[in-house]
Amino acid sequence: MKVRSKITSIAKRLFQNDLRELLGHSTNYISADVIIMLVSFFLMPIITRLLSTEEYGYMSIYLTLLSVFNIVFLMGIDGAININYVNKQYPHRDYLFTNLVFSFLLSVFLFILMIFFLPYISVKYGIPEYILIAAALTSMSGIFFSIQIGLFQVKKQSRKFAWLLGSKQVIILLISLAAIWYLSSERHYGRVYTTLIITLVFSAYSAWCLFKEGGHRFVKKYAVDALLFSLPIMPHILSGFILKLFDQMIINELVGASATGLYAFAYTIGMTLLAIVSSINRAFQPMFWSYIQEENFKGINKLARFYGKIIYMCAIGLIFFAREIVIIIADEKYYESYKIIPFVAFSYVFVFLYNLYGSIAFYKKKTWLISMNTIVAAAINIILNYIFIPIYGYKVAAINTLISYMVLFIMHYIGCRYLLKFKLINPSSVFPDFIFLTGVMFVYLAMDHFICNTYVLLPLKILVVGLSCVYLFFSQIKGGIQKMV
Repeated sequence: MKVRSKITSIAKRLFQNDLRELLGHSTNYISADVIIMLVSFFLMPIITRLLSTEEYGYMSIYLTLLSVFNIVFLMGIDGAININYVNKQYPHRDYLFTNLVFSFLLSVFLFILMIFFLPYISVKYGIPEYILIAAALTSMSGIFFSIQIGLFQVKKQSRKFAWLLGSKQVIILLISLAAIWYLSSERHYGRVYTTLIITLVFSAYSAWCLFKEGGHRFVKKYAVDALLFSLPIMPHILSGFILKLFDQMIINELVGASATGLYAFAYTIGMTLLAIVSSINRAFQPMFWSYIQEENFKGINKLARFYGKIIYMCAIGLIFFAREIVIIIADEKYYESYKIIPFVAFSYVFVFLYNLYGSIAFYKKKTWLISMNTIVAAAINIILNYIFIPIYGYKVAAINTLISYMVLFIMHYIGCRYLLKFKLINPSSVFPDFIFLTGVMFVYLAMDHFICNTYVLLPLKILVVGLSCVYLFFSQIKGGIQKMV
C-alpha cells in the first residue's frame, strides 16, 4: 500500500487528471499482465528445457487457435453488449440476459459446424485433431468469462478485471507446469488440458455472476440487434484469424513443427508489447468514447499522445534487449529466434496505431469498414507468406506480418479521416514520436549487424534506450522536476 500511495503521489505531481485516470486504470490492467508475465518469465527456462521445439510448436499452435476461436465463438456479441452499456440504447439487464442465452446457443451451433471441417484443417496444415478440438471446446466454454471481463472494462472496474484475469492465467500456468513436469512424453498435453479445465471452472463462475446481473426476459429484438452489430464484423474476425494464426500454420505446413516452435517462442516474447498495448487500450477506450460524447477533443489528443509515448518506449526496450531476454529465459536451442523479436515488437506498434483509429469505426458501428481493412491486410499476409517462407525460411514471416499490420493501420487511418470524416485525432499527437521510433529501430539493426563484441554492444544499447526515454518523456520529466523543486 505504501508503494502504491507513493506512486499515486508522484503521478499527481507529474500528470493532470485525465492522464492520471488513464494511468490508474492502465496500472490495474497492466498489473494482471505483469504478474502473468513474471510467472511466465520464471517458468520459461523450465518449460523450454522440458519441451522440445516441436512440442513447443504444438503448444503454441493450440494457444494461438484458442485466441482466434475465442473471437469466432463470441461472434462480436460481447462488443454489442459493451456498446449498449455505454450508449444505453436498450435496458442493460434484459439486453444482457438475452445475449447471454443467444451467445451460448450460437456457440454450440458453431462448435457442431466446426467439427465437420476439423479433419480437413488437420490434414492440410499438419495440426493434430485433438489440438483443434481442445481449442474449440476451451473457447466455447470461455464465452461467459470473456463477456464478464469485457463489462468490467466498460464499467471501468479495472481492479476486478485484473484480479479475475490474473488469477485465471496464473493458476493455468502453475498447474500446466506441474502437468508438463509429470508427463514423460507428449508433454504439451499438460498445457492443453489444464487450460480447458480451468477455463470451464472460471467460466461457470462468470455465468453465475452475469445471470445474476441480467434480467429474466428474452427479447428477440435485442438478439437481432446484437447480431446486426456482429455480422458485418465477421469478415474482420475471420481475417483476424488469418493475421494472427496463418503464419504459424503456413510455417508448420511448409517447414515443420520445430520451426513453428522457434517462431512461436519469439512471438511469445514479442507479445509482451501486445499485452501492454491491450492493457492500456482497455483503459483508453472507455475514456476515449466518453470524450467523443463530451466533444472533449483536446482530451482525446492528449491521451493519444501520452498513450503513444508509453508504447514507443516499451517497444524500444524490447527491441534493444531481445537477445539478452532470450539468453536469460530460454534454452540454447531457442537462441536463434531472437532476431525476429524486434520485427514482432514493431508489428504491435502498428496494432496500437490501428486500434487508435479503428476505435472510431467501432464506436460509430461502421464495422463493415473494419472488416474490409482486415480482409485486405490478411490477403497480403497470406500472399507474402506463401511467396517468401519457402525461399527465406520461417524468420521472414515476422516481416510479412509487420507489413500486413502497417497496411491495416494505413487503411484505418484513411477510413477514419476521409470516409468517417473524423479528423479530431491530430496526426501530430502520435506521428512525430513514431518517426523517432522508426529511426531508433534502424539504429538497432545497424548495431546488431556491425557490432559483435557484447562488452561494446550492451553499454551502447543502454545509452540509446536511456536517451530515448529522456527524449520521449522530456516534458513530463522537466515538469516533474520543476514541481518537486
